[in-house]
Amino acid sequence: MGPCIGKDVGMNRFDGQHVLVTGGADGLGYASALRLAQEGAVVGLVDINGDAVEDAAGRLTERGYVSRAYTVDVTDPAQVHEAFDDFEAQFGSIEVLVNMAGTYPPVDFDSMTLDRWRQILAVNLDATFVTCQDVLPRMKKHRFGRISTVSSGTVKIGQFSSAAYIAAKSGVIGLTRVLAREGGPHGITANTIMPGPIATRQIQGLVGEGQTLEEAMAPLIEPQCVPRPGLPEDIAEGVAYACSPGAGFFTGQVLYIGGGDTFTD
Repeated sequence: MGPCIGKDVGMNRFDGQHVLVTGGADGLGYASALRLAQEGAVVGLVDINGDAVEDAAGRLTERGYVSRAYTVDVTDPAQVHEAFDDFEAQFGSIEVLVNMAGTYPPVDFDSMTLDRWRQILAVNLDATFVTCQDVLPRMKKHRFGRISTVSSGTVKIGQFSSAAYIAAKSGVIGLTRVLAREGGPHGITANTIMPGPIATRQIQGLVGEGQTLEEAMAPLIEPQCVPRPGLPEDIAEGVAYACSPGAGFFTGQVLYIGGGDTFTD
């Protein structure tokens, strides 16, 4: 059984809210954008893949939501600034930033070059700095804002061939805590969403012929309290809470969503 989102959809917590989602063309980014749009948000999708982000925005529009697509390399401050300027000019403000852009290329540690290390950190960590530095003054003007950035459950366990990725995803946690301090006096919160095993495109690609998703993910599901694959919609629910107007006393935190595969204090 998948996630139950019916109770919350229609609450319209995001009426009058203007949201930018990086990595919004698919996966966790698109699921989060759709979730916020379902509650009334105007959504700007930001992604380096122009065709995919245009298609994603079109799908939201077809469902009756207000959406804009921006083809942007989020590691480039000039491109980010231009897109954010356009979105703010059209809608008047930016209340929410969801940082979902990322890349997960497995690279053996012994084979990792410094250039490759820097490329992976650029997308997974530098881009968060770029987008947050651009949006924070905009939110301060209105004395309100919500920033949500995706990390990864691999930070908790370490993982072979993931040194740069895990270093970057650890870095966004520290950066987010600083943003919580910087933004708190201005009504701005910042939190990290940490997904556990989620059936994203990468994991779904591992499903063998004749296998179900549950069978392919069985080793990951086995330690969970909730015995099913995690889905992008599960992460979107966490984003919806962390970014909601009512979550004004929730900041600087790591929200782990992993079906109870581990417990943290």
